[in-house]
Amino acid sequence: MIGWINISVESFVREKFGDAVWDQTLQASGVQAGWVSSCPYPDAATYSLVITASNILGVTPAQALEAYGAYFVDYTSRLGYEKLLKSLGSNMAEFLKNLNDLHLHLSMSFPAMAAPAFKCTDVGPSCLTLHYHSHRPALRPIVVGVLKGLAEQYWGLVSGQLQVELLRGRDDGSDDHEVFRLSYPHQAALEHVGPPAPGAGDQDASAAASCSTATPASALPAAARSFTLSPERFYQLFPFHLLLDRSCRVVQAGSVLERLFPELRGWSGVPLGDVFQLKHPHVSDDFESLKGELDNIFVLKARANGMELKGQVVAVQLPLHPAAAAAGCPATQQGLLFMGTVRLSGLDDMQQHGIYISDIPHHDVNRDYVLLAEQRQAEAQLKERLESLTLQLNEANSRLGEATGWLDEERRRSDGLLYQMLPPEVASCLKHGERAPAREHPEATVLFSDIVGFTEIASRSSPLEVCSLLDELYQRFDAAIEEYPQLYKVETIGDAYMVVCNVTVPCDDHADVLLEFALRMHEEASLVASSLGEPVRIRVGMHSGPVVAGVVGRKMPRFCMFGDTVNTASRMESHGEAGKIHISEACYSCLRAKERFLIRERGNITVKGKGTMRTYFISPAAPELGSPVFGRPSAATSSYCGCLTMPDYASDDSHQLYSSHTSYTPFTTANMDLGSPAVSVRGLNRQSRASSQPCNPLVTLAGTSKSHLLPAAPGGMNGSLDAARRLSSSRRSTLDLGVTGINGSACSSGGDGHGGAESADMGGGRALDCNRTGEPPSASSPLSRAQALVEQAAVTVVQQLTGHAKGTRQYGTPIEEC
Repeated sequence: MIGWINISVESFVREKFGDAVWDQTLQASGVQAGWVSSCPYPDAATYSLVITASNILGVTPAQALEAYGAYFVDYTSRLGYEKLLKSLGSNMAEFLKNLNDLHLHLSMSFPAMAAPAFKCTDVGPSCLTLHYHSHRPALRPIVVGVLKGLAEQYWGLVSGQLQVELLRGRDDGSDDHEVFRLSYPHQAALEHVGPPAPGAGDQDASAAASCSTATPASALPAAARSFTLSPERFYQLFPFHLLLDRSCRVVQAGSVLERLFPELRGWSGVPLGDVFQLKHPHVSDDFESLKGELDNIFVLKARANGMELKGQVVAVQLPLHPAAAAAGCPATQQGLLFMGTVRLSGLDDMQQHGIYISDIPHHDVNRDYVLLAEQRQAEAQLKERLESLTLQLNEANSRLGEATGWLDEERRRSDGLLYQMLPPEVASCLKHGERAPAREHPEATVLFSDIVGFTEIASRSSPLEVCSLLDELYQRFDAAIEEYPQLYKVETIGDAYMVVCNVTVPCDDHADVLLEFALRMHEEASLVASSLGEPVRIRVGMHSGPVVAGVVGRKMPRFCMFGDTVNTASRMESHGEAGKIHISEACYSCLRAKERFLIRERGNITVKGKGTMRTYFISPAAPELGSPVFGRPSAATSSYCGCLTMPDYASDDSHQLYSSHTSYTPFTTANMDLGSPAVSVRGLNRQSRASSQPCNPLVTLAGTSKSHLLPAAPGGMNGSLDAARRLSSSRRSTLDLGVTGINGSACSSGGDGHGGAESADMGGGRALDCNRTGEPPSASSPLSRAQALVEQAAVTVVQQLTGHAKGTRQYGTPIEEC
């Protein structure tokens, strides 16, 4: 089928059922879309589209074809064929009869078109018989749909008034074509429509058969007797005529046909079928069949060169051969005269068949048509090229769209990778070949972190294990930082991780946001195990202040931070403690919601290159709190701005603390639950030293049972202090623990050799810190847990005694004021 049919099928599916159904039809059928209207395409593709669409829509192919036939009438009208269709005839029978002429006309514009043929018989005012000829099978439902569409749009019938019934068809083998009966309401215009009147040859057919005498010439009208036409003049006026006898042999041919086909010269008597093929109508080339199609148009196609003749056939009387006349037979017999002209699509056809303009008579419209056809053919070729180029352009646009989508995706990926290395605004400047100037930020917060004991881990691990450890840890950090768009990861050097806030994205609460992320870092680090089988512990330092940010270098540019704020943040990290967040006083001042975090003042410490600085610690809260913000104090504890509130046990008899009015039982390990890995610490379940968690010396232990921790020491407060010293001294060789007294120094925890000194002056109202050296004892035995409890109990006693010595308030009130 020509591409125009496939285009109409596509338009039918898209308009009636939507683009999604058409796309699904193409995908399921495997047919490649994109057709040129005048180019031929395999019928199998059209059949596959119809069958696939019917399966998707849940209808039979016959129902789909009938619906398409009704749509096709409207489709052709919208393409500009409405006036042409209305001019085919004044009634239904004339319309169907001249429909063949329309198909022949369209075949000039679409040479590859194999059009069907229609013939009406038994025409009456309420019904007629329609014969449908086509070399394509299974398309009769289209005819039914087309007839119903024509009845509504051109014949003045409403829906349902035209009934189409199949009488015979090729499916059951009853005929070689389909025969329909069309029933309709009474049509007055069809009352006098019937078969054509018999010709002159029919009037004396019996006479010719019985060799009776012909009608004498004297019986003809005078005008007919006076008119004569010589054979030479007849040949000039009709150079493409053919005269056939009852055997359908050519007894006479036009001058041009004799020149083109020498076998037709003279009374050759060559059979018509040897020289020409009957292309239309679809009947055999015997005399009776041709005689029955006198009201139809005839198209003959030369077998030698494919030249086509189009014309009309009439019945005539032919003179017999002289020998037959001598035998006593009548002088004439029945014959058929084909009066037609050559079908030419343009000058190329004329040159191909050896025909010239002079061969076409002046009365033949073919003279004008051939000249106009050249221009029309050029326009048709231009249209075909335009359609082909349009399809190619659409295909190229589709490929370009796919390539553009792929490029956009790759650009997004490359930009994403670039934005992970540089801020977006800086990266945009560099992509446009511009320099990104350094910018000063008056207030930002910088964070540094490193792994506690990384040197030992690296020395006891292979390089691949170290790389895997850092990769897992930093992937967790990177995933967490995606939840904070205000933060920007500056770089990682070894085990150091650097983050800044309020530089790439404005952020008013930069210190709070970065502190939340620091707490999240501790959580993520606790989920990573080193090659030694222990959870990774990190140390974090933060400082706020002005920084200068800019790109350094041209090859492999890096976004760097400069300023004293960066150095101070690094010092906070190096002077911090394992498992804690060490912040400067400037960072502490920038916090807007201090109540959200568990903060304690560390005091004044000596920082290398900075002198004495007041700093603060933030410890991650135990996971039992269930608070969405790590480090948030529990409801029973208010600890911020350096304030520590101890539990108030004054009204609770079950928690008896040290008092001169209370008797105590001697302290033994039997008074402790050695199977419990943790003790209650200010409402938080802090793990014991056996779990390698750092001890917070500022948190006072509360008794977990009614058993008493220490016996009363004689000598008042000094005796109690001496007892605490003797107890800790007696345990030093076993616990590796030292309590120096009220005024003592404590080195940074973690046991990795890094950190700064810290003073804990209890008399000055500062928090007490303990001095630990060496590695924590193993948690593999109950003795280790007992040792941890002894250590914490000793600290508790010292704090209690100190509170009595300094004249502080009763237990349950703050030890120091903010």
